[in-house]
Amino acid sequence: MAEEVSMPEVTNRVLEEFQDPKFCYEVETFVNLHIPEFAVVTMDGSFPISWTMFHKKYKKLYEDQLQKVLGQCGADITEFMDYMSACSEAYSDDPNFQAVLSALTA
Repeated sequence: MAEEVSMPEVTNRVLEEFQDPKFCYEVETFVNLHIPEFAVVTMDGSFPISWTMFHKKYKKLYEDQLQKVLGQCGADITEFMDYMSACSEAYSDDPNFQAVLSALTA
């Protein structure tokens, strides 16, 4: 059974796991494998549908990592998002919070 952890601690763990070398390697590998696809120039300024698919896969890497950490902490995704939303409202002018938010949404 997952341990119960406070939302501030959950947030810290999420940030730590997003910076985990193994996860960073997985993301970096994904990005490097798909550089050629994103280097394609389109004359009309549009983008290939494959870019959307790659972006969805990229997003899923982070979503899966987030779900893993939340599961380990016994936290619910809705509860976490509500907490982050409340923090955003309370600390929207705080540069330190903006740095955390940028790290989570990069």
